[in-house]
Amino acid sequence: LEAALRVAAQAAAVRIADPYTLSDGHGPCAATSARWVEGAVPQSPGFPFHPNANGHEEMAGLVIAALRS
Repeated sequence: LEAALRVAAQAAAVRIADPYTLSDGHGPCAATSARWVEGAVPQSPGFPFHPNANGHEEMAGLVIAALRS
């Protein structure tokens, strides 16, 4: 999926804020304090298998970096 998104972004000449570049160790199985995505039973406010507050903050940083480049 990631490769397809990159190819599509390049073909359309658009920037992409790719969260996969920084997400290792921050998935739903990570410690609660390091987690950017919640698991089946969320440990912080959020929905299962969706970004939590930490994940949204990190993605916002990637979007800002992409806009500045």
